[in-house]
Amino acid sequence: MRLLERVVNRLLVLTLLGSGLLWLFSCVADLPPLPAPAVVPPPEGGRAPAAVASGPVAVPKLPVVREVPVFAKGRSYTPAPRAAFTALPLVERLPGGEIAGSGRLQYADRGTMRPTAIVLHVTSGRNLPQTIAGLEGRNAAVHFLVDEAGKAYQAMDSLEQQGRAARGLDDVAIHVAIVGKGDRDLLENKAQLRKVVELLRALVYRYDIPVHNYDVTGRQGIFAHAQAIKRYGGLIPNDPLHPGEEVMRAVLAALGGTYFDEKDWKDRHEPGWVFVLEGGGGSARPGAAPLPK
Repeated sequence: MRLLERVVNRLLVLTLLGSGLLWLFSCVADLPPLPAPAVVPPPEGGRAPAAVASGPVAVPKLPVVREVPVFAKGRSYTPAPRAAFTALPLVERLPGGEIAGSGRLQYADRGTMRPTAIVLHVTSGRNLPQTIAGLEGRNAAVHFLVDEAGKAYQAMDSLEQQGRAARGLDDVAIHVAIVGKGDRDLLENKAQLRKVVELLRALVYRYDIPVHNYDVTGRQGIFAHAQAIKRYGGLIPNDPLHPGEEVMRAVLAALGGTYFDEKDWKDRHEPGWVFVLEGGGGSARPGAAPLPK
């Protein structure tokens, strides 16, 4: 019996002790957290003092850093096309591969590339046959021709073959030549302008090309030949600089992209341009369009 009493007494003691510990733990859990110790910065030339646990500490106001938005590339601007990229009527070619109604564009093989840019050209009043003859006469080549009727012709066998139409960009750019006299004719020709936008939308989606004209130095975006000439040279005598800002503004707006004025192009006032824009200032002025990284 004595052994049984001892066992029962010990169980009671352990039960009471466990209940007391549980109560104590619940009380501690309800206490508010201790404030974090404030670290006082060391004085100049001195040693850092120990952390001080005290009341509220005044926190200095830090300057607000505005995060520069990053330009999304092509797939963020344009939905995936329902039809295959090469489906008619986007590009019109004869079964043998030649350009419909104008003959085959002959060009030299300059190797392959990975497109990161598109360059727009205007043919300065030359019609389609005259444009092809002029390209072949200069040993030049563009990937697409868009005529006045709004038909787009693929003038090279592959979009990843290097063309020859804009110095400094040929190894990364798809060239699109618009048949016509100049900006005003294109803006008034709705069928032609619509086809240009349709073609660019497909190219932007396929190659994930940024939809802006900001960074010709970085060779990523959609640029007028005029912009490429100002950066890399290659001016043809008596040939106007085009397309101009009205066409570029209209095309980029139709694509949902962003148009930058010349003074806001990346590094436009810096050395390295064949035609440097004097005056300085850059794009960091208040109210300027948001810049991509």
